[in-house]
Amino acid sequence: MLKKFLVASLLLACVFSVDAYAGGLAMKDGVWRLEIQGNVGTNIGKGKHSDDFYAVAELEYEMPFAERWTFALKLIPALIMDQSDPDDEYDHMVYGAGFGIGFRVYQRPQERTGFFLEAGGSAIAHKNRFSGNGSNVNFLTEFGLGYKWRNDWHVTAKWQHISNASTNEDNDGTNAWGLAVGKTF
Repeated sequence: MLKKFLVASLLLACVFSVDAYAGGLAMKDGVWRLEIQGNVGTNIGKGKHSDDFYAVAELEYEMPFAERWTFALKLIPALIMDQSDPDDEYDHMVYGAGFGIGFRVYQRPQERTGFFLEAGGSAIAHKNRFSGNGSNVNFLTEFGLGYKWRNDWHVTAKWQHISNASTNEDNDGTNAWGLAVGKTF
């Protein structure tokens, strides 16, 4: 399921990028968005991740493609995870970076403010490995509910999942709840 989502996301990114280049995505109407997230791991799944904490910095270019909808190209210059399980060989910091795509639907279409729903996927390369995961390349999928004010600040409650999409037999995913704060420029 995750593999299909990632392949479909990458295909959509290519299609939207080509369409944007042809003028269909109104790249000139896009905005830059900077966001900082703090996430706390959960014990959903096989792994023990409730003591994990990670922070993510995200820069994206968000473009309108329908009345309420936007498409975003994301850059993740920093993902830092503290894995604190003293009984595990993976009791260390994970440092990573990546890129991806996202979609949002806004409550107020003209201003793109008010409540919004978002979904996204990113590929992450990192130093050190996540607990129970045999790969240094993983995929971050996320869903969020947020609110954007007219002054261009926003806050988002997020659920995220990080795993290698079964590209390695050791694929204990990390699930987390988080809070993000950001600004649109």
